[in-house]
Amino acid sequence: MESVREVPSYEGVISGSVPSSPVFHQSLPIPSIPPPVYCGREAKPANTILRWNLLFTFLILLFVSSAFWIPFIPKIQKFSMEIVIIILGILHCLWFIAVINNFRYLYKLRKFKSHKIDLSKLNTSGKVIKHLIGIAFYKEPIELMIDTLDSLASQPDARKKISVFAGMESGTPDKEEKTKKLHDLYDSKFEKFIVTVHPRGLPGEIPGKCSNFNFGSRMAVAELRADKNYGLDKTVELLVTTGDCDTIFGDRYFDALEEDYWKTASEQRGRTVWQSPLFYCINIHKSPFFVRATGLLRSFFMMGYLIPWNINTMSVFSLTLKLFEDGEYVHPGYQMDDIIALIRWTCVVRQKCVIRLIPVATLSGPTSGKNYLEELYEWARQIRRWTIGAAEVFHYFAIKSPRLPVTVAIVWALRFIFYYGFLLCISSVYSIIAPFVVSFLYLPYLSLKFLRGNQNF
Repeated sequence: MESVREVPSYEGVISGSVPSSPVFHQSLPIPSIPPPVYCGREAKPANTILRWNLLFTFLILLFVSSAFWIPFIPKIQKFSMEIVIIILGILHCLWFIAVINNFRYLYKLRKFKSHKIDLSKLNTSGKVIKHLIGIAFYKEPIELMIDTLDSLASQPDARKKISVFAGMESGTPDKEEKTKKLHDLYDSKFEKFIVTVHPRGLPGEIPGKCSNFNFGSRMAVAELRADKNYGLDKTVELLVTTGDCDTIFGDRYFDALEEDYWKTASEQRGRTVWQSPLFYCINIHKSPFFVRATGLLRSFFMMGYLIPWNINTMSVFSLTLKLFEDGEYVHPGYQMDDIIALIRWTCVVRQKCVIRLIPVATLSGPTSGKNYLEELYEWARQIRRWTIGAAEVFHYFAIKSPRLPVTVAIVWALRFIFYYGFLLCISSVYSIIAPFVVSFLYLPYLSLKFLRGNQNF
């Protein structure tokens, strides 16, 4: 009989030390090679003052202020209103493109409900597709985590092909009690259920989901690879999916993922990321109007721009283990890792990475608070996080761009600036103020021409 022992969750692992009292209680066969211990990463020196996000900010300010300075340029002064009309026309065309993309993707979601999947006919390679899903959480209510895990447990063949790791922080309240409860509920519902506890203060990390998920995914993959019976790297092709603790995975999410995986050309699978459209509508009827509006717009932008324009992934997405590992899992020093991830993977494969739609809706919780004031605070905090984060992503792209194919770098930069810079940060403000400002500033010029009797202006 094969001997078993308790496998530690690596709580407090720093410089190779493993605690004597692990919180991970599931018994597994003793691996012949112990799982590697992750001890952080080397933090590279960075200039905290001169950064490329200053250029991104400059472009935004230059464009939004153009309504004030264009009327004072002599050569184009008389055409200033026409220039504003052309810019507004371009912006409206971009909005119309997003509407068309949303209708296209909504049609695919509706059509998939009656679509029959036969994976046995698609898989002719002899390999078995299995899934590793990671959920990171900190102080969120355990009930949120249970709802998410229940949506995973209800997926077809979850007991045969789905493994899940729940990544807690060392500062998570009552983590021992939560660990036991989660194991009691889900050890029998998944092929493997792993709980990891991310230690505080690892080198090169910042607090947040990025560092927690990076640690948890490394530990979980090490556990799977150490298990000889699992067959990783031999008979099993593992797909990794990221998730949030307030996520409800749609029915047949993983079947749809597998179907599209097999339909994708084999040479393209290693540079493809699968993204499910996110709908921020969990308990949305209880949210204030500004939270509801933001949630609906985020879904609109995702299906209108992020997926079809191949800009970036968002929160819940899937990819092959090889691409995940080659990209060094998750960057623990960037809070907006889901945005920079596509850049990192493109640097690895030296080709354009493609985002493909999974035609299954995923529900996510909108920003929330206990009362109206907290809702407003959380809403404002998320806006600040995303605006600052977008600028930091531009800096990351700028320093990595020499490693990208030239055409891929140029196209991605233009799309990123158009989306995050012009559409999100500028378009609404510019559309309101530019016509009035230009008209007001151009009026003295018209009056002067009229007084001089020049009718050819």
